[in-house]
Amino acid sequence: MRTTDPIRTHIESLLFAAGWVIQNHDAADLQQALGVVIRDFPLARGYGAIDYLLCIEGKAAGIIERQPETTDLTGVPVLSEKYTRGLPFTLRLFVRPLPFLYQSTGQHQCFTNAFDPEPGPHPLIAFHRPETLRIWLEDGIVGETPRDMAAEYFPEHRRRGRTFHERMLINMPPLTTDGLSVAQIRTLRHLENSFKENRPRVLVDMPADSDRTTVVIRGLDRLLKFADVRRVLYLVNSADIGQRLAQFMQETLSPDDHRLFTKTWTVQHLTHQAIASDARLCITTLPHLHNLLLNQDLAEKDPATTHETPVSALQYNPDVPIETFDLIVIDTCNAAVTHYFRPALEYFDAHVIGLTSKPDQQALDFFDNNVIMGDLGQAPADGLNVIS
Repeated sequence: MRTTDPIRTHIESLLFAAGWVIQNHDAADLQQALGVVIRDFPLARGYGAIDYLLCIEGKAAGIIERQPETTDLTGVPVLSEKYTRGLPFTLRLFVRPLPFLYQSTGQHQCFTNAFDPEPGPHPLIAFHRPETLRIWLEDGIVGETPRDMAAEYFPEHRRRGRTFHERMLINMPPLTTDGLSVAQIRTLRHLENSFKENRPRVLVDMPADSDRTTVVIRGLDRLLKFADVRRVLYLVNSADIGQRLAQFMQETLSPDDHRLFTKTWTVQHLTHQAIASDARLCITTLPHLHNLLLNQDLAEKDPATTHETPVSALQYNPDVPIETFDLIVIDTCNAAVTHYFRPALEYFDAHVIGLTSKPDQQALDFFDNNVIMGDLGQAPADGLNVIS
């Protein structure tokens, strides 16, 4: 490290762990690696400098703003005009303005994806890998394609959304309701509406039985197929429940193409092995996940007897990047889960679906009181943001 500034030291250690090469602006070689970060990159006269300029394949793609340690990042806007007008015209870039905007205090990060239809910051514990930003650039710079032109005559050929939120808004076809009850149809529609409203977490209050499992698997099939969710993590209470869930998936047909779920998507039941590169849905327990993030032995632990691990103790693990999962499903969401394992749940840059049959206050707080009542006979409790 070239600096003794603790904030910069921590930022650069996170960047290094995520696979970035860090260089000084006066000796930069953008061809050295896929992802190169340039310190203190000078902008045009009168605009100052960028704390860190992120470059992918030799072109500028994003920035990191260093903020004081006491800053509440969600309340600090990124100075987009500075980085739009201040970028030198000699700088090669993918698109103007730069799409990937980070703010960091060293200990905390916020990220804004300008490709999103409603860009806004959300918290992260670390930075994304260069490979991930390269994929998001491909999603974001869609331009006019034969698929776009075909959509004028064939509506089913819709333009691919640039982000998960945009894909939820423009890519999701009407729900195929064959084999679903009124309550299941209502739950699925409200679940998708929650994501269309750009809510990162949603709690589904529905009895724990095969009806609930059917709803979730049908919803996951649609999210994987139409919203381009790249990998899902399904958290269960025990390995036995995980095996039964995997068996249920092997017997479930998609109503859209009449293929078995496991014939369409690669399902991996994580026990002691690493996450397979082609796995689209991983099933495991919270203790296994927690220990995987800590590089500990994946021995089963009872959540009720596991000591609370503060967020600061769960450091970034390069073997399990924060973008490993786009979506997390918690099969039984209660106080033990949201209290003891909250650091593991918040480690990933992912949307979260919680399933419960009796929500408690800690679970409601974790999901920002964003609740779907799956039972048509239920009456909403006071203070809940019940989707209807």
